[in-house]
Amino acid sequence: MRLVITGGGTGGHIFAGVAIAQEFIAQDKANEVLFVGSASGLETRLVPKAGLNLVTLKLGKLVGQGLGARLHTLWQLPWAVLKCMGVLRKFKAEMVVGVGGYAAGPCIIAARALGIPCGVLEQNSVMGFTNRISAKLAQHVFLTFNETPQGAPAEKCLVTGNPTRSNLKAIEGKNSQPFVVFVFGGSQGANGINKLLVDTAKELLPSKEQIRIIHQTGERDHDWVVKAYAEMGYPAEVYKFIDDMQSMYNKATIVVCRSGSGTISELGATKNAAVFIPFPQAAANHQVVNARVVEKAGAALVLLQGESRGSDLAIMIRKLMNSPE
Repeated sequence: MRLVITGGGTGGHIFAGVAIAQEFIAQDKANEVLFVGSASGLETRLVPKAGLNLVTLKLGKLVGQGLGARLHTLWQLPWAVLKCMGVLRKFKAEMVVGVGGYAAGPCIIAARALGIPCGVLEQNSVMGFTNRISAKLAQHVFLTFNETPQGAPAEKCLVTGNPTRSNLKAIEGKNSQPFVVFVFGGSQGANGINKLLVDTAKELLPSKEQIRIIHQTGERDHDWVVKAYAEMGYPAEVYKFIDDMQSMYNKATIVVCRSGSGTISELGATKNAAVFIPFPQAAANHQVVNARVVEKAGAALVLLQGESRGSDLAIMIRKLMNSPE
């Protein structure tokens, strides 16, 4: 069978697509997968690295853009759909799955025009713009959470959970000595989390030997974060990007991170507890909604960016350190 996976833009979308592709190929070596994504997204690096073929589209965003950018994207859209129709025909696609992100839209439209069955993976508790449109065209909508998101046709929905990277596994027991705080803001980093952690480290400085920080900053903030830790004398491990997430999850006593569905699903697979700091500009505030679902289940604590200081997170970390259970 020939499957096209489309979408991307963020690590969460891409890793879910890669996980689907890996499982699809593992079930039958005769199966083939093609990834269709954006020419400007992380998929240009992550998809080939996973050993998958990638076709890219030149397509801008519609949501959160100025009038000129939106008009340019609307002009690009029909050309992207036509390109996708050509790609699907050439690949002889038998099914298309959209994993979220604006690049998925043209491919889902093309699939519907060609009569190719298609499905949409909605990773979050609130449906994204592209998926709301795509869900109207798709035969199936695959959900991560039990609640049906607003805008999702209930008769098409199937709760599957969110696909995660197949190499991620849980380990028995987590470190308590030293207490390891593993921090990341997603595949591209998060400035708000980076600033908060530097402020938190200042509060934790007297306990720096007992509380170890491993911090993925992303490309843009790396240098100033390294400098800030060095100036205060905190021996943090700082990385621009981490490929081997399994080893970091294994080391972590607690994870401090965003609350996108991909991250939540990985934490579920590795059995890591977390302090979530939801991305405040997430569409329809979906990261806060996601975080509250996990908090209600007793698997996470939540701090809201802009309403919390380094001292708040430091207090939380010390409480967890003193109550490892």
